[in-house]
Amino acid sequence: MGKLIASGVGDMLDVATGFFGKIKIYLIIAGVCLACVNLAYCRGHSAGVNSERAAWQAKSAAIIAARVKAALLAEKRDAVIKAQGQDIIDRRKELDSATADIPDQGLSARQRARADSERLRAGR
Repeated sequence: MGKLIASGVGDMLDVATGFFGKIKIYLIIAGVCLACVNLAYCRGHSAGVNSERAAWQAKSAAIIAARVKAALLAEKRDAVIKAQGQDIIDRRKELDSATADIPDQGLSARQRARADSERLRAGR
């Protein structure tokens, strides 16, 4: 009985090693092919990611440059508007002072309010 089992196992091992010996070569070839395909895929994916990243970085740089340019223009325009506003205030003060010096001219409501506010400030 022991001999029969030993010979049966030995026969199975011979069949298995012969079968797996052939499959082993196919597995090695398939593994090399899969490795080549994987390498090609990884390189292609990496190149695609890099080109995509370069594209959105260029778009982002253009957007940032446009925002900086718009901010500079807005600052210049704000300075012009502020200067115009200050000129208007100065001109109004000049007119108020000029009309206040006319003896037969009564005070306007704006002049009266300005005089009152100056009086209140002086009282502090």
